[in-house]
Amino acid sequence: AISFNYKDLDSYYLRAYIYRCIFEYNLALNDYNFIINNNENIAFSYYQCALIFKEIGKYRIAISYFNKVLEIDPDYPNAKEEIFKLQQKLNSYL
Repeated sequence: AISFNYKDLDSYYLRAYIYRCIFEYNLALNDYNFIINNNENIAFSYYQCALIFKEIGKYRIAISYFNKVLEIDPDYPNAKEEIFKLQQKLNSYL
């Protein structure tokens, strides 16, 4: 689908989801970043990037992405809770 219409953001969402399911995180992040670069106010893409960074243990980067989600949508489900959990993890390492 992307080869027919490289600007079809829905196809990038689907491909990013598949990449994430098969643990190809860098490829998934590339697709989510393409979506963000073509419509920066998509909270879902930032949220998905944050979850990937959380999964690979890059907690500070994940928190920054969750914060971006909250800038776009202050009531985004679970974003505040995720930040709280990650901050607790980071504090436990100190």
